[in-house]
Amino acid sequence: MAILIIITIVLFCVSSYNLIGSITGTIDNENFKSKAVSVNATVTYCKTEIKTTTDSKHHTHKSEVYYIDVKYKYNGRNYKCSGIYSSKKYSSGGSVTVLVNPDNPSDARKEIPSPYWSIIPIVIFGAFFGVSVFLAIKIIRYYISGGKPDNIQGQIQS
Repeated sequence: MAILIIITIVLFCVSSYNLIGSITGTIDNENFKSKAVSVNATVTYCKTEIKTTTDSKHHTHKSEVYYIDVKYKYNGRNYKCSGIYSSKKYSSGGSVTVLVNPDNPSDARKEIPSPYWSIIPIVIFGAFFGVSVFLAIKIIRYYISGGKPDNIQGQIQS
């Protein structure tokens, strides 16, 4: 029973943390998109990372992910922003359009994930959260009943 309690607590903590992070990340992206202004920028650096994934048939797939550093002018002031995710590779000195937060012009982004992709982790971690709450209720009921399992058979026959 102690192991089940530990699993429930860990599942609850991890799922709660990730569920809250997924929801706040989605809200942040939507708020950013609603205010963002398109600005032309110059790429100062492009870093390529190799991302490796394994599918259900244990086949390994590699893809390139890019992070760019840019400089741009907004409202007459110069800004730099580093580590902007991009699905496309850019050359140093190349031109790119970035989205800039007018309230914080040093915050620039190239691509903002679709809110539909954000639903996937919310659903997954929401399900884990639900399972952990269900297990917690079962454990509490077990201890309240004095360590006796639920008498479902007796309830059906009565």
